[in-house]
Amino acid sequence: MTGSRRPWHLWLVGGLGLLVWSGGAWDWLMMTTRTPAYLVDVPADWQALVFGQPWWVSVAWAVAVWGLFLGAIGLWLRKAWAAWSLTGAAAALILDQVYVYVLHPDAAAWRAQGVVVAVGLCVVLTAFAAYAWLMAKRGVLR
Repeated sequence: MTGSRRPWHLWLVGGLGLLVWSGGAWDWLMMTTRTPAYLVDVPADWQALVFGQPWWVSVAWAVAVWGLFLGAIGLWLRKAWAAWSLTGAAAALILDQVYVYVLHPDAAAWRAQGVVVAVGLCVVLTAFAAYAWLMAKRGVLR
């Protein structure tokens, strides 16, 4: 598809992605700046995890969050770089989740709280990136 019309599903996927990933961007911004009004509702163990993680995990989290946010915008703008952004974001999120659920000293406790959501999120983000590559291959993204 090389025409000027966006397929309806591009609007849907891009819009839902932007809606969901903007929440992740907001969370990252509030956690990174340690906004007191926001942190009131964040459990202490989660704050300890986020504020005590190694620098490379913080970088992975930032790449995941902002790559997804920008990738969703790229989908709406029909930009081929959206596929790269979403792929990098999905890989960064998987790395972040491997740290939390496998490498972190309290990984067993985090797994006990539930790893299903984290795995599901990684699968959804990987599918989101695959969708972008499919749209790029079909010429929808330029």
